[in-house]
Amino acid sequence: MWWQEVVVLLVLNAVWFVLQIPVITGPPATAVVYAMTRRSLDGEYWNLRDAWRAFRDLFWPAWRWGLLNLTVWTAGIWNLVAYWHAPGAPWFGLRLLWIASLTMLSLIHISEPTRPY
Repeated sequence: MWWQEVVVLLVLNAVWFVLQIPVITGPPATAVVYAMTRRSLDGEYWNLRDAWRAFRDLFWPAWRWGLLNLTVWTAGIWNLVAYWHAPGAPWFGLRLLWIASLTMLSLIHISEPTRPY
């Protein structure tokens, strides 16, 4: 169970926090946290060597996914800021659509059942 690896998970989360400071390691570190947490929830044993291997393997796929998300979020936030005060029902409907789209994107990431490792 996950609580048997609580110390390793705490270390992994501390390393994740430090790796967010240099932006280039942020998306891969986040992918590793997801992958290792998934392994813990599946009852698999893993150690920091496995996490390092996952970091190397997931570096470029995580960046591709991160850049895609950055593009979508930037476009969504830009649209909301640029057209927030635009009058009329069509603009109100578009603002609702943009907010719903960004909310759904967030929920997809939170509940994403993928398992790269």
